[in-house]
Amino acid sequence: MGGVIPGILLGLSMMIFAYAIAKKRGFPVEPKASWNERGRSFLYSIPALLMPVIILGGICTATEAGAVACVYGFIVGVVTGELKLSKLPDILCDAAQTTAMVMMIMGASQIFGWLLTLEKIPSMLASAVQSVTSSPTGVFFLLMLVILFLGCFMTDAAVMLIMTPLMLPLVKSVGIDTVHFGVVINMMAVAGGLTPPVGNLLYIASNIAEIPVLKAIKGLVPFLIAIFAVMALCIFVPPLVTFLPNLLA
Repeated sequence: MGGVIPGILLGLSMMIFAYAIAKKRGFPVEPKASWNERGRSFLYSIPALLMPVIILGGICTATEAGAVACVYGFIVGVVTGELKLSKLPDILCDAAQTTAMVMMIMGASQIFGWLLTLEKIPSMLASAVQSVTSSPTGVFFLLMLVILFLGCFMTDAAVMLIMTPLMLPLVKSVGIDTVHFGVVINMMAVAGGLTPPVGNLLYIASNIAEIPVLKAIKGLVPFLIAIFAVMALCIFVPPLVTFLPNLLA
């Protein structure tokens, strides 16, 4: 529940940036759809809309949900005629290439994380943050900068696994709400996946869009500004994260 308001803010901020960019570049505008067209489109989209329900609402792990979603997508594609069996070999090859690219990035990231842990760099960074300031907001802000920096070179899962146990005692000692910390560190770690040089999410997106990574980075900059602005807001205004959990408690 702590992620609901930050999630809405992220969505709205990126919608605003997308609208501003579209207006500035003069992107073509589709004619307004009638209610009948909207109804038909909604009915047609129901099978696709069930995909995130399966992934997020299924009583299984993320990996299992991904496998179930693939099978579901295959069945829906064949039944609706959107997926031609003759295209299946090309689809599997594309999936294999994307998976191999991501796994190479994750493998290098894990090695880097192991080296950091071996040299006790995360522990040193946490101690350095504590020596700079004792203010809860200041400590939180500096810790998130550390997470963002590491996220540029490691996957979000590796960052969370290594840094959370090191940071949590410091977070508790200065009085930072653990729900607040948990939500923002998740946001920051994922944002690291969008930033070069590793940015596994960035590479996946550019591969799907079939555009060079450098071009993708250039187009991503306005949206990164929006993401970092929302995260800074969540750091300095804790009720944006803690309001709903406290209300429900």
